[in-house]
Amino acid sequence: MKIITLLLPAATLLITLSTTVQAKKFSYTYLEAGYSKQNGHGIDGIFTKQGAVSLDENTYFIFKDSSVLLSSSNNYVSDTDISEGSVGLGYHTPINDKTDLTASASLRLMLKTKTAHSQSVSTKAKLGYGVALGIRHQLTDDLEATIKATHNDINNANLLTNTSISIGGRYNLTDELSAGVSLSTPVKDRDDNADMVTASLRWSSL
Repeated sequence: MKIITLLLPAATLLITLSTTVQAKKFSYTYLEAGYSKQNGHGIDGIFTKQGAVSLDENTYFIFKDSSVLLSSSNNYVSDTDISEGSVGLGYHTPINDKTDLTASASLRLMLKTKTAHSQSVSTKAKLGYGVALGIRHQLTDDLEATIKATHNDINNANLLTNTSISIGGRYNLTDELSAGVSLSTPVKDRDDNADMVTASLRWSSL
């Protein structure tokens, strides 16, 4: 949380100073693959595949599939596989010619599968929901900054942080392909080392 506290003023300053950039339309139809590295909660990393499909001028459909890599210190690591999927709807509206406000709500499903000798023994499913509120801002023609607050409510034995704030950036490698990096931190968490760094590649279509 301390890192985010230090970086938020810098991000706000960048957005304030970038007033001469010509607007470019944000894409809300894309496919993205990413890897997140988290310290804490017995998680080594999370592989994620996600995407969005624009439905009309302001709404879009979202979907996500994640596989959790447990660390060797986690009691479940030898006999448990954990995955999570979600589907939902998002809404975006311009604040000004370079900034969009976004909001989303999704239904989330976590599957915890017990294994023995590489074969599935039992699977437990847990339902929940997620909500998010964020800002997308165009710093330059090819560089985008994001700030987002996320809350996930799912009975997951604290394996995934419930409420977090993230800041990030995305650079356009081509007209369709971009690379992104973000840092998220829990708003309130018993584990001070639960910050997460995510790197991703996104293919977008307007």
